[in-house]
Order: sequence, then structure tokens, then C-alpha cells
Amino acid sequence: MNEQVSSNTGNRVESAKLFYDFFKHITTLSTGTLIVLTALLDKLFESPVWMSLVVIVFVFLLISITTSLISMIYMAKHVQDRITGQELDSAAKYIGASIISFMLAIAALSIFATKKFMV
Repeated sequence: MNEQVSSNTGNRVESAKLFYDFFKHITTLSTGTLIVLTALLDKLFESPVWMSLVVIVFVFLLISITTSLISMIYMAKHVQDRITGQELDSAAKYIGASIISFMLAIAALSIFATKKFMV
């Protein structure tokens, strides 16, 4: 019985560490995209078409960064001590928001880039 509890705890900790790393990468990609997009807007795009898409990209990337950081806090807490059901529900909302906002930002950026190079 103790071996099973120890195994479950080890699996929980390893899973939380993998999620933490996932959100660390999402945060890095979102931050890098913000920096590159800012540089490209200043240097390459003198009058960007569909500027509203750029604003949407910035907003979704900022949401992604914020929710990823919050998710990382939940995962770090989960490594130290099992989080409660209510905390798990909150974490799930932040996890979903992080992934969805990152995907929407990339989709908007792709539309913007396609529109820019099609003109």
C-alpha cells in the first residue's frame, strides 16, 4: 500500500513538473513573439494593414503570459503539496485560458502576416 501511495505521489510530482515546463515554454514563446513583433512593426511595417489584428495579438499574448505564470504558481504548489479540488478548478481555468489565448494570438498573427504579404 505504501508503495502505491509513494508511486502516486511521484507521478503527481512528475506530472506537475512537466506542466510547469510546458507553461515556462509558452511564456518564453509569448514573450519572444511580443519582442519580435514589436521590432518588426518598427522596422519593416511602416503602415501595417489590419492594425487591429496586431492589437489582438498583443492582448492575447499578454493574457497568455499572465495565465501561464499563474498556472506555473499552481503547478509549483502542486509539487510541494497536493492542491485542493477548488484550487484544481481554478488552475484548470487558467491552464485553459493560457493555451487558448496563445493559440488565438498565433492565429491572429498568422492572419496578419498572410494579409501583409498578400498585399
